[in-house]
Amino acid sequence: MKKFFFSLMVCLFAFQNGYAQRTVSGKVTDDTGESLPGVNVVIKGTTTGVTTDLDGNFRLEVDENTILVFSFVGFESQEITVGDRTTIDVTMGGATELQEVVVVGYGEVDKRKLISSVSSVDGSTLADMPVVSFDQALQGKAAGVQVTTTSGVLGSTPKVRIRGVNSITSGTSPLYVVDGVPIQTGELSGFLAGQLNGLADLNPSDIESYEILKDGAATAIYGSRASNGVILITTKKGSKSGQPQVDYSFTYGVNQTANRFDLLNAEEFVLISNEKFASAGITPQAFAGPDNVDTDWQDVIYRTGSVINHNLSLSGGSERVSYYFSAGMSDQEGAIKNNSLSRYSTRANIDYTANDWLKTGVKLQVSRQQSNGLNVSSSGLSGNVANATRLFPNVPVFEAEHPTGYNITPDNNALGRGNNLQNIAFNLTNIQYVLDKNIQETINTRFLGNGYLQIDLPYGI
Repeated sequence: MKKFFFSLMVCLFAFQNGYAQRTVSGKVTDDTGESLPGVNVVIKGTTTGVTTDLDGNFRLEVDENTILVFSFVGFESQEITVGDRTTIDVTMGGATELQEVVVVGYGEVDKRKLISSVSSVDGSTLADMPVVSFDQALQGKAAGVQVTTTSGVLGSTPKVRIRGVNSITSGTSPLYVVDGVPIQTGELSGFLAGQLNGLADLNPSDIESYEILKDGAATAIYGSRASNGVILITTKKGSKSGQPQVDYSFTYGVNQTANRFDLLNAEEFVLISNEKFASAGITPQAFAGPDNVDTDWQDVIYRTGSVINHNLSLSGGSERVSYYFSAGMSDQEGAIKNNSLSRYSTRANIDYTANDWLKTGVKLQVSRQQSNGLNVSSSGLSGNVANATRLFPNVPVFEAEHPTGYNITPDNNALGRGNNLQNIAFNLTNIQYVLDKNIQETINTRFLGNGYLQIDLPYGI
């Protein structure tokens, strides 16, 4: 009797189970009626499910109490109870707002899920700053990033340090990657150090965003070059709105010295010099120059410089093509005469979607940078500013009797001959002559380009 009861229960269970199981199928589309391939269709509370094919169709074994969960990137998930239906067509709408993403190495990741130490800076926060290179505008914009300008010469390379100095004998500058391509920063050693800044070739108006990788995760992608951190630069690209957009911006500014040395004028210099002679037991020998000249050598080297930036861009696209074209011009005059920097740049970013599985694109930039440098001394004992503070104010800049027109040895008429100060003053050179004759011109023409071909394989391959 017990055996018979057990067999009956098994038959009843099998009958009920066979009666409830059935196949449900359907199609998933978006608000416009377009098929959605790759939509996840999962039985709620389990890992059992399928994905829709290229035409948005799915087929799944369920029972009448099953709840199906439909989910797809960019759309709100839906839950549908099967009940007694065998066909379920679903329209997915209400696209969800995408969360902020951060570019890391060769991909992107949701900022909330990012574990590594990364700082993100929106390019629009720096684009309006009248600087030659974007690295000069990064100061104070990202935690743990220190930017120091070591020279007032236009075009000099600022020192960028991420979380301090990580090496004593090796390099300390971060790796710069533009649209996935590492670039040469131009931080060189030698006589013209600091006057070839490769980062100045990039137009700040073309930059969409910056990501700064600070920890060991950067070395896992770029190797030992990333030991001092990585600055990832992503340039702008066109939208798919279908309407071309033209943007033009113009900035103008001036730069000048905030403060100058309070030096003696000609009369005060002659008076104090003769007092020193008298105190040393020497006959006073300093006297006023011709026509009672009073030269402020700081006025000779300094000026009110200007900063002019022009930027023009055209962007737009369609469902298949997006484009971004730009042209920029930057012209700067330094606060010291004969120091100038100009840059002309053009950029073209084009992306093309051939079909659902093939995409391609190209990013090109051509720039030309011309820099007029200056005599810079690392010791501080020479150079333009140092000479301007040491030259005698009772000496004219130009002298008619001199063959070149410049007063090359201003000490001869300032203190006379045969005194103990002559050997010191003899080496003083007319700084106007140096600015006019010592030309340090650098011209840098640069081409940056990269392209990509993206093929999406069918699901399951």
